[in-house]
Amino acid sequence: MNSRSKSGLFLIELIIVITVFSISAAVCLRLFFQSRVIANESYNLSRASLEVQSAADCYKSSGGDLAETADRLGGSLLDGKLMIYYDEKWGKTEDRDDAGFFVGITEVSDLESIVCAQALGGGEIFSVSVRGGMNLG
Repeated sequence: MNSRSKSGLFLIELIIVITVFSISAAVCLRLFFQSRVIANESYNLSRASLEVQSAADCYKSSGGDLAETADRLGGSLLDGKLMIYYDEKWGKTEDRDDAGFFVGITEVSDLESIVCAQALGGGEIFSVSVRGGMNLG
């Protein structure tokens, strides 16, 4: 009888240990997947800031001319706004249907333009204001 109670106690301890390890593994997996989401968001923010800064510099170097900037960056003009489309990996694409992100330059006034990067299905990721606006040259 004594050996039976020891084996029963051992089984209960084993079940408790397996349960604790299972819960720990579930928590670790959840954290692993959350870290992947955070890494993707960080990558998108980094690439958006680079593309916006590059577009803003190109826009200023072209003297505030949207058509010249569109030619240099491979974008298109839509309703007085420059649009540059990117796929999910931040490679340039000309087809809006394949795009996951875009960088747009909008002339707000004669003295100011906004360069922003947005996810096509979501909100703004990064933006800068460019002083000088239309026809800087």
